[in-house]
Amino acid sequence: MQSERSRTRRDALALAGALFGTTALAGCTGAVGDQESTGTSTAETGATATDESTPDGEATDGDETPTPTELAMDGLVTVEREESVADVVTAISSAIEANENLNLMTTVDHAENAATVDQSLPPTTLLLFGNPGLGTQLMNDQRTVAIDLPQKLLVFADEAGTTVVYNDPAYLARRHGLTASDEVLDTISGALDMLANAPVEQTETGSATETDTANETE
Repeated sequence: MQSERSRTRRDALALAGALFGTTALAGCTGAVGDQESTGTSTAETGATATDESTPDGEATDGDETPTPTELAMDGLVTVEREESVADVVTAISSAIEANENLNLMTTVDHAENAATVDQSLPPTTLLLFGNPGLGTQLMNDQRTVAIDLPQKLLVFADEAGTTVVYNDPAYLARRHGLTASDEVLDTISGALDMLANAPVEQTETGSATETDTANETE
């Protein structure tokens, strides 16, 4: 009975592997009873599956499966800032508004929205803006890129301080099969980098936000 149950589970796993690929099932082998007959742990099985030997007898590691965090960050450019989220958002907004080629369409304060449903969220703000001249070129190339337009800059607070994140234009080009020239992609990348690093206006008493807060409390 045990042998028949194991065989049935192995057949089910083989079918699932054919449908979804073996990578997605790499962590599921312990659930199908294959290791019950051998007494091999999941760690040992993983080592046997990934460790290979070269003709010279040297051990080599197989390709490591990306973690969920690594997958989530694929195609994203991250910039660390020392200033507060409020100051960085103000600096980016001012830089966008000062550029005649850019339009600031909206700013979404996710922390503020969370408060409306009695939930808390660390400072997290999304800025949506665009350059109609360049954006239209991209959408005429591949209409699906509109799902990722207008451009976005996410500013949020974490353990490290303040982080700015945006989509890598080269990644979007690969994702949508864009035929845009390297010059166009470099122009977009340069603009995004400039905005992500937009300097915070300093006053004699500190940043603009700190000064405004102090004035409000006097």
